[in-house]
Amino acid sequence: MKKYAIIAASFGTVYKDTCENTIGNIENALKNAFPSAPVFRAFTSRMIVDMVKKKGEFEIELLSDMIRKLKNEGYTDIFVQPTHIMNGPDYESVKNEALTFDGVTVGIPLLNNEADCTDLALVEKVKELRALIERTGSKALIEVDGG
Repeated sequence: MKKYAIIAASFGTVYKDTCENTIGNIENALKNAFPSAPVFRAFTSRMIVDMVKKKGEFEIELLSDMIRKLKNEGYTDIFVQPTHIMNGPDYESVKNEALTFDGVTVGIPLLNNEADCTDLALVEKVKELRALIERTGSKALIEVDGG
């Protein structure tokens, strides 16, 4: 029988509040999107993990250690979602590390290709246009847009 898990993998932070307010929000979004799969947290920076363990404020595992732990607990299919914004050496390192394990799939970064970047740029332009229209006091375009 298949047993699924999701790991939100980020570089990490040594600050518990920052972790909960940033990475925690991503984890909550994953939990809401996939309620039948448990979501786990892992950091990719050994230096950050060592610092967190030294401070003792919260528990955290390196990505490879978390994958091993879940495999030992019987999880057969593990989806790793890196929190990286865009492709690059850090993302490739995470992907390569995770894919050394059987039954592991790795998600893509938020901005994975040129079209993603274009879409983001368009969203930002629309926001700028809306703000400009609102500053001028004109409601016509906002009403046409449904805002």
